Amino acid sequence: MSGDPQLERIGSQQTPAEFRSDAEVYDEIEGILKQQIRGNVQIQVEKPNLVYYGDDGKYVQPAYFFTAVFSNPQGGADKSYFAGYVTALKNSPEAIQMSRDPNHEIQPRPYPPH
Repeated sequence: MSGDPQLERIGSQQTPAEFRSDAEVYDEIEGILKQQIRGNVQIQVEKPNLVYYGDDGKYVQPAYFFTAVFSNPQGGADKSYFAGYVTALKNSPEAIQMSRDPNHEIQPRPYPPH
């Protein structure tokens, strides 16, 4: 095999990949978005798309790419957009690490920029 102990462990298990349920995927997306926003914001998550993710070059794995639109619940044209990934597998070889800046606050803003 590759010499990577974790990859050898996964390969030797002969366990079929088990995909997470829609509820599990949406729960993780909700958790990510709650960490990214503050204030009274309306959130609309577009249906996640199944993709292959391999940002660190170590593993390529099935993941869901999602986008979310944040808007002011009182109306108006100001919107913000967020995109991210969550793992699609229950037995994923590694976690998907998204940059999470606790000081970053998403506020609705005009789009396209004026």
